[in-house]
Amino acid sequence: MAFCKFFGECPVCKFQDLPYEESLKRKAESVERVLRVPVEVVPSPKDRGYRVRVVLHTRRPEPNNLIIGYTLERGFVFGIDGCPLLVPAVSSLIRRINGVLAAAPLSVWDAEKGRGKLVSITLLGDDFGTILSLNLRKPVFVKKLTFQIMDRIPEISGVWWSVGTFGEHITGGRGELFRAFRVGKYTFKVSPYGDYPDNLYILPAIWRKMREVLEGKTVAFMTGLYVPPSRVTTYVDLRGMPVREFMETAEAMGIRPDVEQMEPGAFLFLLKSQYDFVVVHADRVGNGEVLQAGRRAVIIGKDPKRIVEMVGGKKPSSAYVFDTLPYTGDLLVMAVF
Repeated sequence: MAFCKFFGECPVCKFQDLPYEESLKRKAESVERVLRVPVEVVPSPKDRGYRVRVVLHTRRPEPNNLIIGYTLERGFVFGIDGCPLLVPAVSSLIRRINGVLAAAPLSVWDAEKGRGKLVSITLLGDDFGTILSLNLRKPVFVKKLTFQIMDRIPEISGVWWSVGTFGEHITGGRGELFRAFRVGKYTFKVSPYGDYPDNLYILPAIWRKMREVLEGKTVAFMTGLYVPPSRVTTYVDLRGMPVREFMETAEAMGIRPDVEQMEPGAFLFLLKSQYDFVVVHADRVGNGEVLQAGRRAVIIGKDPKRIVEMVGGKKPSSAYVFDTLPYTGDLLVMAVF
């Protein structure tokens, strides 16, 4: 039975009417049809209250009415006042944030008319505090609004402004930018920006599987934060997570990976075929030629069709499906070639 009052209307959840195990089976079957090999399914340690980060879009149908919610298509926003997939501390703030932003003299981006400033907000948090990012269409000085938010909602420990739907370029802000999360024996120091799952609880499982495949090998990574906690030669794509955030996470975990930052073309030209494995995030590194940097490849991504395209239709030797966002259609595939 569905556990959310919005199920059936909200565009995010697809499987709340199924037992969790059945939803995992559906996801695995969809990936197996594309990869043409059996996949190992790794469930999320939590299937509710697991999402520590979320991007919520905004729409203002009339001057004093602001809608904050999910969207899967241009111009449409399904308004919510909470979500059981979010950690409770984040979910409980949505209504209060709406109250502050609705009265703020900040225009909201209108996709149909092509004007406005506030596109979306990103929330990252837990019981120890939440960081808010105001994602703007163009640079705007919102210092006064920043103070208003932090004064009226003390649970918010940082407010940052960025340009782009998902915070591609930070332009200013105040307070904390990073939050430290403890998951088992691991500590993750993360920000509202960067390339890592919104569900951090599953990240140790992703690393464990990678270590099983890559332990003792020489590896080139092109994936952002998807790096096992070991001393490896690492490449961080400029379009993935910034090196600063990667290094702060490594510092929190007590490891010192060797980080190189360069464009994929330069990486391929200078370091071609020097690695046992190259690990690529298919959603971040678009050029399949980078696979030539390693004798074998591990490709991760949300879309199995994109993974198959990168290798010219080849079948992987093994594959895994990580349920990064339970009850939704989202997942993470890891294919070993």
